Amino acid sequence: MAGQVEAEVKVRCAHAEALMAAHPELGWRVAEARHFEDNFVFELPGEAMARRGSILRLRVVEGRATLTYKGLLPESLTSEMKVREELETGVERPEVLRQVLERLGLRCSFRYQKYRTVYRLASPEGEALAMRDETPMGEFLEIEGEEAVVGALARRLGFGPSDFINTSYIGMQAEHCRSRGVPLEDLVFGGRGPGAGGRPDGLPAPESSHVY
Repeated sequence: MAGQVEAEVKVRCAHAEALMAAHPELGWRVAEARHFEDNFVFELPGEAMARRGSILRLRVVEGRATLTYKGLLPESLTSEMKVREELETGVERPEVLRQVLERLGLRCSFRYQKYRTVYRLASPEGEALAMRDETPMGEFLEIEGEEAVVGALARRLGFGPSDFINTSYIGMQAEHCRSRGVPLEDLVFGGRGPGAGGRPDGLPAPESSHVY
């Protein structure tokens, strides 16, 4: 069965409060209050998933986890934003799932952390979700929903295609590390974030050798 299809744009947004205050007509209803996320990315041998634009991610929030698969669709080739299939399910025991994935030949290749607040936006074009992400590399706003609605909302907020970041946080970190001449490093808060430098729910920190 096919998964949900989502369109998404990501932009740098250092002044989210000011942006929200300037556009009260969009509602900005909190769908998920600010929370800490610890994300673990798994990869197949030969970097097979990254080469086809897919990702398998285990996200841990307050002791509960979600396993998500995302794969780029052909529509992305002609779109200004990422258009992806998404398959997602809850996970009761993430430490056991990790063992299963490793038995199947996958490895945990990257870890990244962020604080996220999710808002529901409403406009004449339709509804969408806006995710405010506070990461170790700065703040970002992601708008997710139907492609036409996402594009219209981005324009309402003053963002155009030149502002869109189609690279994932993994890709952005990989580019940053390449510019410094170092291997890929995990994107974590160090001592500043809960769970940082440790392991949530028994998950050890992954190796960081993957390049996207």
